Amino acid sequence: MIDYKFRAWDNHKIIHNVFPTQNSREVRDYNNGEEILIKVESIMQFTGLEDKNGKEIYYNSDIIKFKLYNEEFIGVFNFNNEEMRAEIDIYNKDEYVCLWYDCINMKEFEVIGNKFENSELLKGE
Repeated sequence: MIDYKFRAWDNHKIIHNVFPTQNSREVRDYNNGEEILIKVESIMQFTGLEDKNGKEIYYNSDIIKFKLYNEEFIGVFNFNNEEMRAEIDIYNKDEYVCLWYDCINMKEFEVIGNKFENSELLKGE
């Protein structure tokens, strides 16, 4: 069973334990009970998956590092709503690449940051 957890970026920091309201433009902060206005793009949902160190992976924000065919990749873990599948947008190569990755192998992943606080990790090498 997936544990439904959300977090949000408020342009300064990650706020944990939030939940989107019906209009999806606000989130309720369960840390102190107030509702705050957050951009929809800044709301992140827990995938139900953990990386190789037991760290939770969140959609559309977490930057992950992994090896595939002895080559290291860095990308953002996303969910494609149209095709209903997990994807990884790769940023550390000469061109933008999107990979579909079998969720069974997620234990090879390592969360190294998120795109809001660590955007420098997404710059090509």
